[in-house]
Amino acid sequence: MGLTGAEDEAPLTDTFTYTLTDKDGDKDTAELTITITGADHEVAAFTPQNLTVNEALLPDGSTPGSGQEVTASGSFDVVVKDGLGELYIGEQKVELEIAEDGTVTVADSTVHYDDPRNVEEGTGEGYLTIDSVERNEDGYTYTVNYTYHLTEATQEHSAQGEDSLSEQDKQHAFQVTVVDQDKDEQSATISIDIKDDVAEARDDQDSVEEDDPSDDVQVVTSGNVIKGERGDDPNDQSGKDTVGADGA
Repeated sequence: MGLTGAEDEAPLTDTFTYTLTDKDGDKDTAELTITITGADHEVAAFTPQNLTVNEALLPDGSTPGSGQEVTASGSFDVVVKDGLGELYIGEQKVELEIAEDGTVTVADSTVHYDDPRNVEEGTGEGYLTIDSVERNEDGYTYTVNYTYHLTEATQEHSAQGEDSLSEQDKQHAFQVTVVDQDKDEQSATISIDIKDDVAEARDDQDSVEEDDPSDDVQVVTSGNVIKGERGDDPNDQSGKDTVGADGA
């Protein structure tokens, strides 16, 4: 790790006194002065892993998963030679506990960090959590682990079919900023691509029996084409449509 606070214009010194003794007992003392000329290390540029989630796996999606939300996890490594100081997602500060030996603990890994665009537009389909921050063996590289949680479908997909937000340059984005102990900082973006879920309509059929033409009675049947319910057999839902996470 770099020497925090030792900048070019403020070198640090350390002095050692030693004694030289010859073979017949004559002694003399001297000093060894070591001057440390500091350097202000910038936080190195870093590239977070972008993530993709699929609306179809939501509880009301076309192929629902087992949970109440869809998640994807990623990480990035960042070199901070002057020591990790602070971490931000957007303008939200991640509360870190940094021990004297450099070990880093995320105070609360359940805190929700919202996409600023979601906050501004009043949506809120998902959020980010910071799971852990690990200090590597070299002493100055840190690994930040995070998870995106998709909680509901977005209505931003404008193309037909199972398109992704990345195809329309509409990815949800989280700016992450790393600050070292002497306040140098570096920022990058975590992009979240959301794959659209789509509805599937299935053919329906129903039947009625023709009544006696002499009777002035209108023959009717009823059902529900989305649910696949038939008037002649309500229990047969072979034509039930898949609405998908976007609703209908």
